[in-house]
Amino acid sequence: MSIRVVTFDWGDTLAANYGMPYLHVHRQALDAYAEALVAAGGQRPQDWLDECMAELLSVWHDSIDPIKNPDWQEADIAGLCHRWTARIIDPQQAPQAVQAAAHQLWRRCTDVVRPYGGCRETLQTLAAEGYRLGILSHVAWPPDACQAWFVRWGLADYLDFYSFSSEVGWIKPNPRHFAHAVDLAGVAPEHILHVGDHPLRDINGARAHGLGTCLRLTERMHPDADLATCRPDHVITNIDELPDLLAGLDR
Repeated sequence: MSIRVVTFDWGDTLAANYGMPYLHVHRQALDAYAEALVAAGGQRPQDWLDECMAELLSVWHDSIDPIKNPDWQEADIAGLCHRWTARIIDPQQAPQAVQAAAHQLWRRCTDVVRPYGGCRETLQTLAAEGYRLGILSHVAWPPDACQAWFVRWGLADYLDFYSFSSEVGWIKPNPRHFAHAVDLAGVAPEHILHVGDHPLRDINGARAHGLGTCLRLTERMHPDADLATCRPDHVITNIDELPDLLAGLDR
């Protein structure tokens, strides 16, 4: 079967993710968010920031723990943020100010992710060759904030659809996440190549749903045993190898 659609994981596949200063950035972003809400007429509790960070860490760690979350249901970070907001100000009191502050909050948080070299050129090349391209990513940030990141980095022009776990409500390898992406792709799973770095979520999950698989190889990020046994259809070390790989499949 020929490949007509390529889906990409986001972090550690198209952009740097592992080891990025997430806690530092989220703490700074939440602090600025609180100040904006206070300026809109709210009152900030003394321990608000520490409580928010503790809740964020707890929810995030629980969501990626296969024992606590065996069905891989995504965390409701947007709902969590709504509760954080309500501790400072009634959102109905200043809805425009709250919305503007939230926009800046998620922009600051998502900007910690930075695209790899060759990412834009690879997407541009594949789009020009007629492939439909989509994002199939486990990410808890609100989907509109995630999509805005691709716009800011000049990548959105080459993408046809987005499937974020924060929108779907389920995390790879849950089949509902893959089913959502396949529906958006508009082709049978065997015509889709999924590219990702995670041996369990990306490779095993995609293969179980009938997609072709391409591992973006990493070191010291995932257990060696998982990498050795995930059996991807293809392996690349850099994203800019993908056009030649697909050209070879077409031949």
